[in-house]
Amino acid sequence: MILVTGGSGIIGRRLAAELRNRSQPVRILALPDSKADARLAELGVGILHGDITRAADLEKAGYTNVWHYAEG
Repeated sequence: MILVTGGSGIIGRRLAAELRNRSQPVRILALPDSKADARLAELGVGILHGDITRAADLEKAGYTNVWHYAEG
């Protein structure tokens, strides 16, 4: 599973879509108040609401690789 932080942003969203186009399992980590893109869900991208500053949120993401595109 590839975790993309900032996956609801412009660059992260495009990366997540491209990874899915390459048949990679992808999950994005988005803030709870984020309007995660419904198009990503249609592509099979998992959406996990959480915060990269909270270790528990990262642990439940269940990833093997991370692409970090969150800003903050």
